[in-house]
Amino acid sequence: MTTLCTCCNTRPVTDTFVCTDCIDTLHGHLASIDALAKELEVELTRRSRKTSGPHARSFDTPLPYNRAASLLLDELWAMLTAVIRELSLDDPTRQPEATLPAMTAWLIAAEPTIAIREGGGRVCIDVGGWCARATRVIDTPPEKIYIGPCECGAPLYATRGATIHRCPTCHATYDVAECIEARERFASDYRLTAREIETVTAGRVRAKRVDKWCERGHLQRDGSGRIRFGDVLACEARRAA
Repeated sequence: MTTLCTCCNTRPVTDTFVCTDCIDTLHGHLASIDALAKELEVELTRRSRKTSGPHARSFDTPLPYNRAASLLLDELWAMLTAVIRELSLDDPTRQPEATLPAMTAWLIAAEPTIAIREGGGRVCIDVGGWCARATRVIDTPPEKIYIGPCECGAPLYATRGATIHRCPTCHATYDVAECIEARERFASDYRLTAREIETVTAGRVRAKRVDKWCERGHLQRDGSGRIRFGDVLACEARRAA
């Protein structure tokens, strides 16, 4: 009897529940799990701030871990353990060592069994979904900082750490450090909040540091809680000297 693959629900199958193409895709996903998990471990301990664009919000303090990476790693172990138990009929003597390389190798060897199991399509879908979510967490765009307006009027957002930036509109080239310095000079008499100061300095002067300077009497806030930006730059220059 011919039915449709329980994974893609489009290709016909006869003696299996999962088509050959979907099993081949599952093979690729299983083979990539160990590398993806290692990248998630890096994300888990990375103390860096990431954004999805120039207008994304940042944090006063870098997060000590990536929560999404942590949840995905927990989900991975639960998913693989459940699939292995089901395929081994919950027989511990038929189950692999509890390490990712051993578990994924065991599942790769079990692909013919997955193809003929009624729940094989769900296994393919779950493993593929996990790999897609893990890839999205790992491939986060680099953080952007505002360095000022271009002569053509377009706003300039450079990648943090870059030395040169090219305007995407008119293709004019700018020295990032010079742009930030010019912007700071222009804003010397502006009164800004501690958070705005961190943004204007591209994170060089943290909001928490500004707060401490105010607490110690090095800086004065006005009635609205703002501080003269030029005074902040003077404090930062003394600190860096």
